[in-house]
Amino acid sequence: ILFLGRLATMILSLILGWFIFQWAKEASPLRGLLALFLYAFDSAILAHSRYITTDVGVALFMFLTIYYGKKYFQNPGRGTLLWLSLFFALAQASKFSAILLMPMLFLLAYSEKKFSAKNFLKMTIFIFIVTVGVLEILYFFKPGAYITGWRLLFSSMSGGHGGFPSYLLGYTDKLGFRSYFPLAFLFKTSPVIVILLFVGLLSNLKNLFKFRYLLVPISVYMAFSIMSTLNIGIRHLIPLYPFLFVFIAQSVKN
Repeated sequence: ILFLGRLATMILSLILGWFIFQWAKEASPLRGLLALFLYAFDSAILAHSRYITTDVGVALFMFLTIYYGKKYFQNPGRGTLLWLSLFFALAQASKFSAILLMPMLFLLAYSEKKFSAKNFLKMTIFIFIVTVGVLEILYFFKPGAYITGWRLLFSSMSGGHGGFPSYLLGYTDKLGFRSYFPLAFLFKTSPVIVILLFVGLLSNLKNLFKFRYLLVPISVYMAFSIMSTLNIGIRHLIPLYPFLFVFIAQSVKN
């Protein structure tokens, strides 16, 4: 059973790697390979792609939601909307933090001038219907099970990490640290990745808008993490790494 559980996570990580390559290669095949290389040899990804946790799964489904969201906002179609809705639903079923897809999709839809409010309303209704259906199936048609999960989550967050203190740089605090995840990212992410990130940002200061489908998810997720009182490890930042790898691959100058 343990092996099968780990195998499932590894399969999800392989699928995620494929779509990271697919997105990054829109700039060029070489950049697609660069993004895949960064993903395949990242220490956090290597460490957590074999554990029976929800982090790689939610990273995959959040990434695919934004990937198909980009396609739908720029060229609306029924097939694309179906994939967008399905992956959004699977993300919600994977981990509660996937609710952050809502502000991400709203901001990205708003950034597309050609995408009308009417289309956004239709999309929202369709996503809601698909998500309710998928959650009902995955929760074995137990009414209220998903809401109960949210109640338990808020209960645990009310006192920090289940009432236990967080630790950072020699200090403990029951309510957590706002600087925990930014510092965890800097300490546990390869210096090469951090340097390339800043190089990509600085070399594209006047053109960051074209990378909005990568930077908005990163920004929203990190902002939420900073506000969170659950300071329990770098694995909770894994959903932003795929966007980070694609951004680096597409933004760093030749």
